[in-house]
Amino acid sequence: NILVGAIISVFISSFVIDALASNFGSEKNMARSVQLVAYSMTPAWVGGILNIVPALAIVGGLIGLYGFYLLYLGMPKLKKTPDDKLVGYYVVSLLVMLIVYMVIGYVISRVMMSAFGLSYGTPHMDINI
Repeated sequence: NILVGAIISVFISSFVIDALASNFGSEKNMARSVQLVAYSMTPAWVGGILNIVPALAIVGGLIGLYGFYLLYLGMPKLKKTPDDKLVGYYVVSLLVMLIVYMVIGYVISRVMMSAFGLSYGTPHMDINI
């Protein structure tokens, strides 16, 4: 389920980032957008493996932050983003990726919780008087 969420997040983020490319003077190329997003998300996935050992979770988080830098480095090379629009495109792309990842994670967690008969919030109580 985590793998499915990661794959869905990559493709949705790539689609939105590619759709925004022309607004920032970048090249519209879906294949390159997928490469850029997958390339920049890889450190977060690798760092997430370290969450298995709680003492290493902080190291995993720091490794995941390296993906932000890779996104910044990859934009001029993969999307041919001009220097004057790089920061704006980077910030918008980063926000898109974070929002998509959180929404997909939320949806998958809700589906998985209901599949196992669990729920969020206050428990439902039947009181018969």
